[in-house]
Amino acid sequence: MAEMDAVVKEGEDHLIAYESKLGRITKAGDVYLSTLLVQGTRSVMIGADNRMNSLSRWVCSLISRRGYWCAVVAIAAKNARLCWA
Repeated sequence: MAEMDAVVKEGEDHLIAYESKLGRITKAGDVYLSTLLVQGTRSVMIGADNRMNSLSRWVCSLISRRGYWCAVVAIAAKNARLCWA
């Protein structure tokens, strides 16, 4: 199991569990992938005002709470986690 890209954690009962780590969206990451995630997020946010499903309501509330660009990065990170899973 040495070839797995995982972090080994030992619990209190000394069982070993493998947990993969997902990093942040940064400038040091893959520029093309982060650009695609941000552009996809912006396209979702354009139509969020006209829809009333739970995701659109969450997007609108996030924009009002945190601001436009912070919401863009937050939703892009959420989409990256969904793609990774």
